[in-house]
Amino acid sequence: MRRFPIRFIALVVLVAATAATASVWAAARSVDKGQSLSTSAAAALCKDAGQIAALNGEASPSAIEAVTTTRNDAVHVAQGQGEDVLSKEPVYLVQMQGGFTGYEASVPAGTNLPKGAVMAFTVSVDSGAVLDWGIAAAPADLSTLGPVSHPCAATQPAVR
Repeated sequence: MRRFPIRFIALVVLVAATAATASVWAAARSVDKGQSLSTSAAAALCKDAGQIAALNGEASPSAIEAVTTTRNDAVHVAQGQGEDVLSKEPVYLVQMQGGFTGYEASVPAGTNLPKGAVMAFTVSVDSGAVLDWGIAAAPADLSTLGPVSHPCAATQPAVR
């Protein structure tokens, strides 16, 4: 019998959970850049944030924020100057704080895995698929992209 590493199994679980929320994303397709999150999108993003944080060594992420934007703008703001993906695809950019280690990162042999206090990821508005992710030392200012929501708030996310 073939044995799979625990990280592989966790990744398969994350993919399956993301697929299970496809109907939530189908209902959210009509969002515009800078639009506030719907209740269903906020719930799905909160779930995604918890799963992605756990896969990267953080059991209880904090200060979870999200904004609706384009993929290019999201990567540019979250990853810094000079980073572009040349895509106008609508995405949710989610940012959270904690202690993260990029266990799924591809790094050269002998190189340490990325670590940081902030993790950001993009989710396709159309499919609900996680498209990009990164770990940083300090949070980005998501308000430069539009109204910032707090998807894991107990009620409809507040916008700042």
